[in-house]
Amino acid sequence: MDLEETSAEGRPIWPGSATDQMDTDASGLGWGAVLGDMIEARGYHGRLRSGLHINVLELGAVTLALRSFRHLIPRGTVLRLRTDSMVAMGVIHAQSSRSLVLINEYRALHELCREMDVQLRAEHVSSALNEWADRLSRENDSTDWTLAARPSIPSTGSLGPTRSTSSRPSSTPAAARSTRASRALAPRVSTR
Repeated sequence: MDLEETSAEGRPIWPGSATDQMDTDASGLGWGAVLGDMIEARGYHGRLRSGLHINVLELGAVTLALRSFRHLIPRGTVLRLRTDSMVAMGVIHAQSSRSLVLINEYRALHELCREMDVQLRAEHVSSALNEWADRLSRENDSTDWTLAARPSIPSTGSLGPTRSTSSRPSSTPAAARSTRASRALAPRVSTR
């Protein structure tokens, strides 16, 4: 049998060996990944993803890692993916799942791999050997920041002109409104 045969899609039936390695992991807090035993990436689950099952988060960690390393992975790379999730590995191998949530997560991963022209060779690695990616998925990054979900200054209308539903102009002069706004934004100093 000729090893250079190709499938109907033009891809080799017998793909080549991996040219790079990526380890991934997810936890309830976030995800972590290491490319080529040298470069790390991590992130936190947003409000929309934080309630998802760990299997979905583990498969999603692969997609997020690929997006993070996109500029470092050349087109045509065969990537050895090491994960401690048997479910994520199984979904990647089977290219299917009974779970609609997992299949949607896999579709996003498959589309990204197609865009990047990357092939994955998924294999299981024990959690003890996936230490770096595991630490990244659980570590709290003190240099990371996010915007507050709600503004910390109440929107009472005292910080500037507001739209009125009436056609009457405001009786408070603009200068007075401006002074009130600057007082409201001025730092408060405690003498205690």
